[in-house]
Amino acid sequence: MNPRALHIICGACVWFAALALSHVVHHFLVTQWPNITPTMWVSFLLAALAAVFSFVGGYLLLTSKRA
Repeated sequence: MNPRALHIICGACVWFAALALSHVVHHFLVTQWPNITPTMWVSFLLAALAAVFSFVGGYLLLTSKRA
């Protein structure tokens, strides 16, 4: 398989995974709003950080840039 095509496929998959993670975190935050504990806030922040890194990684894969 062409390495460029593989980078595009992997980049798109990483973006879809990050979108799914963001979607799940959003729905969990909306449904659990009245009883959020400090532990949940930490997990939300870690999930948001993972989503940001996933979006950056997907962008780097799609544009073939190296960090």
